[in-house]
Parts: sequence; C-alpha cells; structure tokens
Amino acid sequence: MRALVAVYTRTFNSFKVASRIKETIGADLTRIELAGGEQSNISNGILTFLGQKAPIKPCKTDLRSYDLLVLCCPVWSKSTPPAVNQYLSEIQHGEGRKCAIAVTYDGDGADRAIGKITKLMSARGLYCIDSMSVMAAQVGDGSYYDLVTQFASGLNTKAMVPVAVRKTADTTGKAVKTAGNAAKTAGAVGRFFLRR
Repeated sequence: MRALVAVYTRTFNSFKVASRIKETIGADLTRIELAGGEQSNISNGILTFLGQKAPIKPCKTDLRSYDLLVLCCPVWSKSTPPAVNQYLSEIQHGEGRKCAIAVTYDGDGADRAIGKITKLMSARGLYCIDSMSVMAAQVGDGSYYDLVTQFASGLNTKAMVPVAVRKTADTTGKAVKTAGNAAKTAGAVGRFFLRR
C-alpha cells in the first residue's frame, strides 16, 4: 500500500500527528502551506466561518500513485481551515482511493470538522476508512504518540479491505449503487449490503 500524508498546521500539533502516521505506515508527506504566508487570526476566523478557501503553495494533490490519503489538520471554529478546503478542492485522481482523517483541536467541533472533510473527500471520489481526533493537550504531554501509532497501524489493515462502490445501470436503466466491503462513515468501517 502506498500512502500520502497531507498536513496543514500552524502550531505544529497536526504536524507531530502527521509525522507519527508517516513513520508508522511508511508514507510520503506533503505540507499544505498558504501561498501568501499565514494570515491573522481574524482573517482566518472569517474565512473559516464562511467555509472559504485560501490560495496554497504547490504540493502533492495528484493521488494517481497512491492507495491511501491521510489528511491531518487542526479544527478551527468547529470547521476546516481555508487552506485545507483549497487542498481538498485540488485533489486529482481520488476516485476509488481510500482516505483517513486525523484532526487536532483545543475545544470542540472535531466531529463536525471530520464530517465536513469526509463530505469534501467524497466529492473527490475518496472513501473514508477511519478518523481520529487528538486534543492539543495530548500532543503537549506526549500521550498522543501511542494513540496515533495505534490509529496508523490500523490503517494498513483497513486499507486492505476492498472498496467497490460504483454506479451501474440495472436492467431498467436506472442508476443503482453496488458495493463490496466499503467504508460507511468517518470513524467507522462498515459494510454496505446490496439490494439486487
């Protein structure tokens, strides 16, 4: 399995998590960085609240040679940073590939942010096989290390489960969904049972 870890960070909490995932699964790492440098907290807050994007520097967005994308980023205002929104919109060749999400946070809103990221990744053709959230305090005291190692180790197993969800036409010409073993939602791996 070939994996890419994409990380956006300002305080390096998400970078520490991403680095541990990279080491555990032997992945490549790409940094998501704002093209014009970091903006003020007020500007970031407004853009985040509005769900906007921000220009980013060139980084790996072509997933053609990868089986798995792991996105690591902070939670801002119960949502995703503008740079992450831009990165997700630039993903190429995501169709049928798997993804996982690791967010760092200092308040609440991790589940909401993971849900938003999952939706954005699904729009690019990716299937989320797992997610995790790590509190900034856990990164600060080092307790994140074993949690992230366990999460990353599980990705190897989950990434091996075949995902075959596609739209096909039944005999009446209506589009129907067919699936093998597939990721059901962020944070849980489930099976879709087919109606034929």
